Amino acid sequence: MDETNVRQPEGWRRSSRCSDGACVEVNSSDGMVLVRSTVEPGVELRLTAEQWRSLVATVKADGFGSPVRGTDPYATTP
Repeated sequence: MDETNVRQPEGWRRSSRCSDGACVEVNSSDGMVLVRSTVEPGVELRLTAEQWRSLVATVKADGFGSPVRGTDPYATTP
C-alpha cells in the first residue's frame, strides 16, 4: 500500500487518500491499536496488534465486500 499517513492532532493518523471527510484514523496507546471514525471520533475500537493485522489483511482482501458509496452502512433492512 503506497499511502502516506497524514498526522492528525493527538497522534491520530489517517491516510492521505482520505478526501471526503468520512475517514478511519489510527493511533496507539499502551500497546493497543486504537481505531476511530472521523464522523464519530468519540468512539474508539481498541485492538491488539494481532487483531489489527487481521483486520488490515481482511480489508486488503476485500473480505467485508466493497461498500456502495452513498449508502448507510448502519441501516437495517426489514
